Amino acid sequence: MTRRSLAAAGSIGLLYFVSAALSLAMTRFNGGPALWWVSSALLIADLVPRAKSEWGVRIAICFAMSVIATGLVGSGWHLAVPIAVGNIGEAWVAAVLMQRLMAQKVVTGSMPSMLLAAFIVAVISPIVAASLIGLSLVSHGLHFADTFRAVMLSHGFGNLTFTPLALQISRRGFRRLIVEMGGHRGQHALPLLALVAGTAVFVFSQQTLPLLFVPLLPMVLVSYRLGYSASALAVVILAVIGGAFTLSGHSPVHSIGAAAGYELQFLQFYLVTTIVTIMPVAAGMHGRAKLDREIRLSEARYRMLAEHSSDALVHIGEDHRIRYISPAITRINGRLPTDLIGKAGALLVAPEDRDHVLANHLQVIAAAGDIVTFEYRTIATDGEPRWLEERARLVVGKNDVIEGVVSMLRDISVRKANEERLSQEAYTDPLTGLANRRGFELAIQQALAKRAIGSTDCIALFDVDHFKRVNDQHGHDVGDAVLHMLGRVMQSSVRDCDTVARMGGEEFAVHLPACSISEALGICERIRTDTAKQTMMAGQAVVRVTISGGVALFDHDYLPQALKQADQALYVAKRGGRNQLALAA
Repeated sequence: MTRRSLAAAGSIGLLYFVSAALSLAMTRFNGGPALWWVSSALLIADLVPRAKSEWGVRIAICFAMSVIATGLVGSGWHLAVPIAVGNIGEAWVAAVLMQRLMAQKVVTGSMPSMLLAAFIVAVISPIVAASLIGLSLVSHGLHFADTFRAVMLSHGFGNLTFTPLALQISRRGFRRLIVEMGGHRGQHALPLLALVAGTAVFVFSQQTLPLLFVPLLPMVLVSYRLGYSASALAVVILAVIGGAFTLSGHSPVHSIGAAAGYELQFLQFYLVTTIVTIMPVAAGMHGRAKLDREIRLSEARYRMLAEHSSDALVHIGEDHRIRYISPAITRINGRLPTDLIGKAGALLVAPEDRDHVLANHLQVIAAAGDIVTFEYRTIATDGEPRWLEERARLVVGKNDVIEGVVSMLRDISVRKANEERLSQEAYTDPLTGLANRRGFELAIQQALAKRAIGSTDCIALFDVDHFKRVNDQHGHDVGDAVLHMLGRVMQSSVRDCDTVARMGGEEFAVHLPACSISEALGICERIRTDTAKQTMMAGQAVVRVTISGGVALFDHDYLPQALKQADQALYVAKRGGRNQLALAA
């Protein structure tokens, strides 16, 4: 143990001895126990904040001080040890239970936790002292029941009165306690505590008028304005002043006409009544202060995130108007928060997406607190559409009243552009810019979804005649140029509703929706003749190509069958001499 720790243990031992000696000398009558006991409260408050490894020296010193005080001014040396066991045992039991409850976060400053702590120090732990001291004083000629009751009252009332303040001082230090107790209310602390002291002096310095109720008003004011720590100090001020005047024989307590010992017990009962009266106020203020602190911290964190996040935070009220929106919205769509607050939330949504957003907000309400994520477009101040991802959650107040929706808005324009690019690449032939096989199938699926009942479609397949000869004679670069040219010719020769695709190699396909066989043959014949008219230079050589095609009726939803029939027709056209069309059987 360090010198500092040893000095601190010696200090608590000295306080224990002084308080015990004064209690025994001034409040002990007819050989009985002290009727005013503060020492246990001091030791309890000293042990509770400390690790159990530090308890041994303090308990040993206070045990010795109890023995000395009892031997010098109490029941005598022959009873000093068992009485000390009772006194120190009381403090040990209370400290153990309080530490256990604090470790389990049961003692939090709320009203239930205060009642539980009060029950420990005022009822449970005093039973230890009352039992041992009662048994010890039986040999002194005192009745056990009377002694047990007297010790329970004196120790219980003393613990209840002095432990709260002593514990605050032990945990925080007196100077820090004064600073915390003052804080922003510091201008009220000294006058209110002085009012408590002055009122106590006025009430207890006379015994003519029964004015014991008067100190309650300043006590409640202290609890309301200054909180728990100041309330504990005010109780001690009232106890010290009331006790001093009562012991001196000048107090309204004398009006009850009882013996001095009963007057002290009555005073303690009065103090406990006062504590119970102000405890709900102190607990309420403690809870309120804690809640205010948590709200301030939460708001500070909230504002830090909201004002420095790249995502925009928006609160839309139940009236669909914007109540708050963070500065990030300016980066997203160019508008200032001050220009948007109070405006309709629909102002953030592109007109074509407003029905979609409204449907999702209804889903947010139905989700009852779960996060709903959806995407839509907004129109920036430069007129350009931008994509937003919204993560929204319902805000519900008291009595389940809906107070709106809180959302995080993220600009996902770059992501959507990348998705569009990747999607385009996945469905597009890179050489010709036409749809590939996957794109062709997707386009047909979309067309079939809009297909009118009773209408017919056609499918055509084309193949470049003698394409291998072009590659062999002129090289693959010329072959690629031929394919690119063919894709351009086919695209310019079909209708806007038709889909042209490169299926692979030199094979192309055309989907002709809402088209009869005769109309399809006319379009395909135009493709064939336009291709035959094209010329391409390969160095000094002129390159010309022709194509053959097969056309099939697509009057059902099974695309592979239509492609197979068109392919069979294409084979007939090639076998018939190429540069011609054939109709599937």
